[in-house]
Amino acid sequence: MTKRRLGLGVVAVLVLAIVGTAALCRLLPVRCAEAHERWSLRFPPESCAGLELPLMIAHAGGAVGGQTYSNSLEALDDSYGRGCRLFELDIQWTSDGELVLLHDWNATAARIFGEEHGDNWRDRETFIHAPRLDGLTSLDLEGLVSWLVAHPDAVVVTDVKWENLQALARLRSEVPGAENRLIPQIYGFQEYARARELGFDRIILTLYRSPARDREIADFARSVPLFAVTMPLARAFGGLPAALDEVGVTSLVHTVNSPRNARRLAELGVDGIYTDHLTGCGATFAMVSP
Repeated sequence: MTKRRLGLGVVAVLVLAIVGTAALCRLLPVRCAEAHERWSLRFPPESCAGLELPLMIAHAGGAVGGQTYSNSLEALDDSYGRGCRLFELDIQWTSDGELVLLHDWNATAARIFGEEHGDNWRDRETFIHAPRLDGLTSLDLEGLVSWLVAHPDAVVVTDVKWENLQALARLRSEVPGAENRLIPQIYGFQEYARARELGFDRIILTLYRSPARDREIADFARSVPLFAVTMPLARAFGGLPAALDEVGVTSLVHTVNSPRNARRLAELGVDGIYTDHLTGCGATFAMVSP
């Protein structure tokens, strides 16, 4: 391929990215009004102040240096610098009962650290100080708290890979103002009550582990105050966003990196996406202290 053709290809990708983001943003004033109408009856006004649609959520902190799923300090800093204020982060337990930011201890750990590690390696101290092949900085709960304190308008959507409710209890006790700085994801209807008991008003039901049918999900979403329902891309194209829209519930989709898919989802009425790369209009999620 010649340099000219390569250059044209890069330009084409950039144009598609702009068009895709524009599609998500074109109805922004109307969608903002819809959001505030939906949420005003379900949540305290201060907990959703500054919210704009479409929501642009930095998946695993967002891509940085070509790396995805890094959940790293650099990913958070880079996405924040590009205007993101809402960050989905993967959370794992260590062997010594601490929380760290990591997608999984198998394939992802092998890619980041160069080899798969056994349980003896999975303690917090070793994880934090182990050199990474991508040159990025690993974070534990203490590191995340420090970052949140330094970025008071940032909000984290949690994705705890196992023992979710136990992790939410730890996060609630150790993250200052957790009820405003965290939006926990739950993985089944049965987790909702406990998440509310912990003091979280804004809760996302995420469906990537759920066998529930669309009507069951819509009925549950109608019966309790949910911040949103998040679904995989394939499920979004199956009609669930329309069912949620009928009951006034926000729909989010993961993981969307194609401008074409972003445009299609906007046309379906999806309210936001988890994305590694697409940023722009609607990336602000400014919180007002209670």
